Amino acid sequence: MAAIDESTSSEELSAMLDAKQAMFDAIGVLQHHDGITGTGKQHVANNYAKKIYDGMETNNKEYSKLLAKVAANAGVSSDDWTWCLRTNSTYLDCPIND
Repeated sequence: MAAIDESTSSEELSAMLDAKQAMFDAIGVLQHHDGITGTGKQHVANNYAKKIYDGMETNNKEYSKLLAKVAANAGVSSDDWTWCLRTNSTYLDCPIND
């Protein structure tokens, strides 16, 4: 029931590694002293938030593929699954609880 196995193509592996690197880049920038202390100007904070959001979107796309593969191997359909991006949320806060 592995998500990454011998059937995973080199293109899929490359996309996963690129997504991981995009998130690492965003986290690296966010660890700048202005990001940690919050002393940067608003446009800088907005840029940090956009970098993290873009990294999450890139990673969510790849993780969705992996989760769908694992779910399919377990006989479960993931067609209706969604990501909840609310901060400090619980399952009950997300629209998937409806």
